[in-house]
Amino acid sequence: MPILVALGILLGLCAPIIITVLNIARVIRAALSKKTLQGKRETALFCMDLYAMIGGALWSWFAHSLIAGGDWYVAINIRNIPFHFPIASEYFLTFFVPAILSILALFLMRRPSKYPPMVTVAMYAFVYIGMALSIVWMIQLWENIDRFEVIFLFLYPVNYLLLSLIYLKYSIARFNADRRVKVGNFIYKACHSWAWCFVLLIPICGILVMILALFGQRPDAIIRAFTETADWTFSQRIPPPPLDHTGHYLCTVAANGHKSIVRPILIGKRHGKPIVVNRQLQIANAFEELVAEKAPQIHRRIRHTYDKYGYPFSRHIITPLRSSFVYIAMKPFEWFFLLVLYTFDCTPENRIQKQYVQPCTPTK
Repeated sequence: MPILVALGILLGLCAPIIITVLNIARVIRAALSKKTLQGKRETALFCMDLYAMIGGALWSWFAHSLIAGGDWYVAINIRNIPFHFPIASEYFLTFFVPAILSILALFLMRRPSKYPPMVTVAMYAFVYIGMALSIVWMIQLWENIDRFEVIFLFLYPVNYLLLSLIYLKYSIARFNADRRVKVGNFIYKACHSWAWCFVLLIPICGILVMILALFGQRPDAIIRAFTETADWTFSQRIPPPPLDHTGHYLCTVAANGHKSIVRPILIGKRHGKPIVVNRQLQIANAFEELVAEKAPQIHRRIRHTYDKYGYPFSRHIITPLRSSFVYIAMKPFEWFFLLVLYTFDCTPENRIQKQYVQPCTPTK
């Protein structure tokens, strides 16, 4: 069973690369051939294209979740998540809606069915919008192209561009094959001129802007979607300092787990650096403070033992899943620390609540 899982993952990783290579070959073949898209291979090619767009979107979402951890103003743990969002979430709708419409236009244009002339030119215009978004998206990602996950994010727009070139060629070829209607012949000639399609882009973009404005999007939202970011090519924002991820304490790295499990309550500071703080970390720090006050010799021995064994172990806790596991594993110790605090401290909650609060800023 593990072998099958590993094989499935390997095939899943290789499939986008293989499909990209095949699409490059299809573009070259389409440029050299005068045939239209038809025949027995059409179904197989359609399934491959469907996987390239839908499966590629899922792979892109997965790769994006591995490298992007929030908008530019969010302090992230760069050990787990290295970058901020390449598209500002506030303006994501302005990017997402035209992208979806351009994909739909691509698949409509792929069909051999004949459309009214203006509908055909409108499809071309939407495909051009998708091509422009793909190019801008790739330029945005170029800043961090050395990351493997970013390369996977590149594959999706590359495949969209390749499929657009293929289907534009075949669609124009279908117009060329049918010259019986003068209006259709006129549109065919117009499609050879990029100017006609770009003229239609103006009202289409205007309509999209007006519709998106009803959902709170600004007229320049498509520009802000790329510039109101950090860490990327068009980014204009400086992010806050990253969260402390060195994890000198097991409870510190445990606080970086899944929020629904570890329940962070504020952003505190240690040695001038922000760290995620939850109640478990506060209790552990309060316990150490109490021991240092009441029994300094015992505290020094505990600290020496932990520095020798606990800190090296904590350096391996580099993912939210591992952090969440450590949080659960530390629960018995948390209860023991709490028992000691309530036994030997007259105001245990006051001691707990003041940990990392000064000069901390509570999260909203």
